[in-house]
Order: sequence, then C-alpha cells, then structure tokens
Amino acid sequence: MRKQRLAALALAATVAFGASAACSDSGSGVGGTVDLTGNYSLVSLFFSGLPTTATGTLDFTSTSFSTNIHVTAPVDSTIILAGGYSAKHTSSGDSIYLTLGGLGTAPGTFLIAGTLQDTLVLSLSLSGSSLVTTWFKP
Repeated sequence: MRKQRLAALALAATVAFGASAACSDSGSGVGGTVDLTGNYSLVSLFFSGLPTTATGTLDFTSTSFSTNIHVTAPVDSTIILAGGYSAKHTSSGDSIYLTLGGLGTAPGTFLIAGTLQDTLVLSLSLSGSSLVTTWFKP
C-alpha cells in the first residue's frame, strides 16, 4: 500500500512540476503569459519534504510538455507524461497549469532562478501532499 502511494505521489510530482527555465514573456507585467520552452534535466524531486533519488528530462514547446523521470528511491518507478500547459505572471507569483488529458489539470507555481535564469523550481500541493522539483537548463 505504501509503495503504491509513493508511486502515485511520484506520478503527481512529475505531472505537477514539468516546466522550463527559459522564460519568454508574451505579456508585460502581472497577468502576462509565459512561454516556457526548452529541454531540462531533473536536479531534485521532493515528496512532502522528503527527498528522492531520481533522474529525468523535461521538454517544453510553447504549448506542450513531455517528461520522463526514473525514480530509484524510495520506490523504483518510471514516470512518462505529456500534455499541454499554461503559465502566467500573477500578483501573487508565477502560476502554471498542466493539462494531462484524462488525469485533469494540475495547478502549481514556478520560480525561475540562477544568474543565467537556468534553474526552475516548481511547487504544487496535490491531494494533501507537497511536491517540489528543481530543473536545470544546460
């Protein structure tokens, strides 16, 4: 049961946190949409504050994403997801919504960081669990 729950959390984390570090602003200021386009490598993946051991990639176009993550601990699993997304600047932070077909929509927030704006941190609360991923754009 615990293994199934962790695998479900891993799936939710991947869904919730796929986004990119390059930010192209098609709007100005608060309310402007953000084009998150690029190819990224997974740096870290946390479930409810607990670190995992994982590797993965994330690819974004201007309207869609795909991700492939291999979690080796605490549960060995592979997560492959794809769908659409919408990202924008808001007065309370930057928001992202991932559309996952039959799985619905996953809301979250993102922060683009690093001197070269090459790091993306994504956060989501899903089914009472906190999910955070960090991605690097080489």
